[in-house]
Amino acid sequence: METFWRQLAQWVRGRLQEAEIAPRDAVLLLPFVQQLPLARKAFGAGWAPRIETTRSLASALGPSSLPAPGQPSGDAATDALVARQLLLAQGLQVKDLPGGPRGLSLMCERLVELTQALVARAAEQAPPDREAWWRLASQRFQALQAAGAPAWESLLAQVALAWAQTAPAPATDALFHYPAKAWILLEVAQADPLARAVLSHSGAPHWVLNADGAPMAWLHAAQPRVRQAIAPDAQDMASRCAQQILEGAAQGQCTALIALDRSLVRRVLALLAPYGLRMADETGATLSAQAPAAALMHLLRAAHGGSMDELLAWMKGPLAPAAVTAADVDALEAWARRNGCAQWRGLAPARLPEPARVAWQLARESLARLDGAPRSLSLWLLGLRDLLRERCKLDERLGSLPGLSDLGEALWLTRNPWPGSAAEQALLELRVDAGEWLAWVDERLRNAVGSGQRSERPQLVITPLARALLRPFDRVLLAGCDQDAMALGRVAPALLPDAVAAELGLPHRAAAQQQQWESVCHLLRAPQVLLLRAASEAGAALEWGWAIQRLLALWPPLPDEADDRARLSLPPVPIGRAQAATPGWLPTRLSAAAAEALRVCPYRFFAQRRLGLAVAEELDLDPDGRDWGAWLHRVLALLHAELFGPEQAPARWQAAVARSLEELGLSDADALSLLALLERWREPYLRWWCAELARGAQVQDRERALSSRPWPEAPLHAVEWVGVADRIDSGPQRRLLDYKTGSVSGLKERLREPQEDTQLPFYQALLQDLGEPLDEAAYLGLDAQGEMALLPHPEVARSAARLRDGLADDLLALHAGAPLVALGEGAACAHCEARGLCRRDDWSSP
Repeated sequence: METFWRQLAQWVRGRLQEAEIAPRDAVLLLPFVQQLPLARKAFGAGWAPRIETTRSLASALGPSSLPAPGQPSGDAATDALVARQLLLAQGLQVKDLPGGPRGLSLMCERLVELTQALVARAAEQAPPDREAWWRLASQRFQALQAAGAPAWESLLAQVALAWAQTAPAPATDALFHYPAKAWILLEVAQADPLARAVLSHSGAPHWVLNADGAPMAWLHAAQPRVRQAIAPDAQDMASRCAQQILEGAAQGQCTALIALDRSLVRRVLALLAPYGLRMADETGATLSAQAPAAALMHLLRAAHGGSMDELLAWMKGPLAPAAVTAADVDALEAWARRNGCAQWRGLAPARLPEPARVAWQLARESLARLDGAPRSLSLWLLGLRDLLRERCKLDERLGSLPGLSDLGEALWLTRNPWPGSAAEQALLELRVDAGEWLAWVDERLRNAVGSGQRSERPQLVITPLARALLRPFDRVLLAGCDQDAMALGRVAPALLPDAVAAELGLPHRAAAQQQQWESVCHLLRAPQVLLLRAASEAGAALEWGWAIQRLLALWPPLPDEADDRARLSLPPVPIGRAQAATPGWLPTRLSAAAAEALRVCPYRFFAQRRLGLAVAEELDLDPDGRDWGAWLHRVLALLHAELFGPEQAPARWQAAVARSLEELGLSDADALSLLALLERWREPYLRWWCAELARGAQVQDRERALSSRPWPEAPLHAVEWVGVADRIDSGPQRRLLDYKTGSVSGLKERLREPQEDTQLPFYQALLQDLGEPLDEAAYLGLDAQGEMALLPHPEVARSAARLRDGLADDLLALHAGAPLVALGEGAACAHCEARGLCRRDDWSSP
């Protein structure tokens, strides 16, 4: 690569000498700033022309003009809000648009896209030619309308054209007045319309050097430097990339990883993290992919939607309130998961345990300033800035949290717009509601680019394809170069056909395709090039990208790159049934659920009771049978808080339902679900209970906590039986009732084998030990269809005695060191929470 730049320097010097122009009076324009130090080095200590890009030279000549109020600001998020006002000013009604509000958002997005494309293309015109170009664009848009383009597309195109023409003169206009005595332009992979316009209007000698169009002989000569590799999947491809990078670093080389697929880059960086390589990331990753931005969006979504999940994610992230402790947040999360609480708003503080209440109260006070009616963007930002500074110590974290400074800049949290600018007017005048504010922040973060990771003499440079050209990399990894990653997709603005975009000089498919091809050819200048792709993704076979296929068609088959990764071979080891021994240990408390686990699968009992493992409940799942059971328990407990007669039953039911809704603090959707279920249960339950009242039954206990130590001898005397009886009725019979909201037919099936049931015999044995034997124990089943059935246990006293003796034998064996073996049998195994722990699916034999 150094040869190329030396030859360029010699050529430039020769032409300037022939024209009798001093190098210091000439300007050499390059495509990218990364190439500037390479060209300057090639000229050495002698006289050299001024070496710049069009952007760097314009910046050196003076500041850019700030967009005035009403002009396109260049910020897609803010311009989208301005575009909304422009469209509504045209008489559009949101209710009349296809898609409603979402349709309007799409129209604003396309309007801004076309406006920004027009502004950028107009800036590439010489000032004297700009008006003619605007007339050409207007003619083409009118022709599209006459050809039958949809009315709304024509409207958007005309608004975009008018709005784009209000943009201020670009800073690059200063180039047309720069007094260079000669211009040299180097083009690589694509033409530079702005630079060409400057050269043609300068009146000074100028040369355009095009490094493209590699001859066939050169392409064939480059083939020995290229290798290929096809990995089975994306993770293996990332591993191959990491191995290549580490190998190059060990040899003192600099490797370029071409960022075609950002997910692949993330995988590679994760694999390289332990090695501490010096890296430079030139991909301009958006802020939305960084931790501070993700934490901020959790905060805003929690404030806007009231999601408990988002609230917990914020309070556990890098922007958590400084005053909250991890223990408080863990307590709030544990309570929320245990109670299935998906919304943090509307909770009654009295329901929360003290540590959880502290975290919830702090969150509510912090997010209160982001509540309220629509307001200007500046007021939304003021509330967010105050929250972050006062509660989250924004100023203190700016220096320690990577990416936070970039976020503060992007969202105007650590700086203010220039007075009188379009940005200032937009922030002051654009009124948005909470949803639009959230969308604006999200769009800003998606479009804003971070400062990136840079280091001196990097061992790895992550760069886009276009910026890797003519740079002295020791090896180039063109990884993930399959047909999906290299697909161009839509190139032209969505409102314009590709042919019209090409005629106006806007981005279009043919130009993008040619640029991609030339860029791939330029990569072949590197000493080593590896073409790497996965064989398939998500079960779909992948092929090389079109540019790679074109290149491979010119060559004989490429050699495969050797896989030098160290391989560790592990002999297969049969996996048998999981088991564990706990000699000398006994549970201190034994519930009906624990007794059931010990009987169904001893290893599950070990996982739950000895290891203390439990499933973390999801917060945002739809209500299921467990939720229905909890709701039913609460309603019936309130219903039977006092005695009542048949004539009072309907009113008492409605009062119990209203009270339970108030206590549970359910979302509107969950409340409707509960009301629908309770309405189906109301009539059959009250009809049954009125019949029970007629025969003299009364509710004696509800939700009664029970505990006893039924075994007096050591070592079982330390085991306490515990439980909560749903309800005990008195009357002609002393009866235990256990509410069930599952399938009534499933309960009937369970009781056909009385010895298989654990719950009712467990409570019979527990109450008998307390001196309160039962005459009957039954399940009261209510299912989602409104079917209700009373299902007595046929042999509850005999089953209770057998259960007590059987548990004693099992616990004594456990204490003596007998293994707790995973049984791997029955329906309980299919839905077991500990299935991953016992590795049932990996057993060598059932």
